[in-house]
Amino acid sequence: MSTKLKENQLLAISLVAQGVSGREIAKQLSVAEETVSRWRQFPEFQAGVNSILMECREDTQQQLRHVIGLSLTIIQEEL
Repeated sequence: MSTKLKENQLLAISLVAQGVSGREIAKQLSVAEETVSRWRQFPEFQAGVNSILMECREDTQQQLRHVIGLSLTIIQEEL
């Protein structure tokens, strides 16, 4: 992640990726809701959110592949 972002912005990135509303983020970080909205427009901020979301997707895909593999093994054994 970019070092251009301040601590509050880095915290907000994680919260945005979790789906927390702008209003709630502003409240948690003691900033104006408009500030959070402005942060969302920064390319570095968007890249940070996208990076977290990509990592979550990859983790989920890996878990699903594992579960599918186990499920197929169990089904084959039962047949």
